[in-house]
Amino acid sequence: MRIAIAVIVLGLFACQNEKTSMIKETINEARKKARVNVQIRLASSDFPSSEELALRRKLEADIEREHIGAVLDAGSGSGFMDFTVEVDDTVTSIPKIRALVDRAGLLNRSTIKVVSS
Repeated sequence: MRIAIAVIVLGLFACQNEKTSMIKETINEARKKARVNVQIRLASSDFPSSEELALRRKLEADIEREHIGAVLDAGSGSGFMDFTVEVDDTVTSIPKIRALVDRAGLLNRSTIKVVSS
């Protein structure tokens, strides 16, 4: 009987240890992802127009559709609009984002940079 209890206790401990290990691994993976901010200067110092916001939303959708990254947030202010993307690898993701921004005709007034999470 004592052996059976010991086996059950060890089994539970092993399962718990495995779950803890999996949770730690998932958290570490999440921490490793880089974030890229894309800031676009507007033609005027006003807040973005509905057309400019639609263009930003299209860029965000294209980035996610092409599996470049996941858009985490977006914002705008007086004279600019921006969004932040979580990416697996900045070396391959930034050129892809840059190409999309260029195709949208916004590259000459955009800043793309890695930001801390």
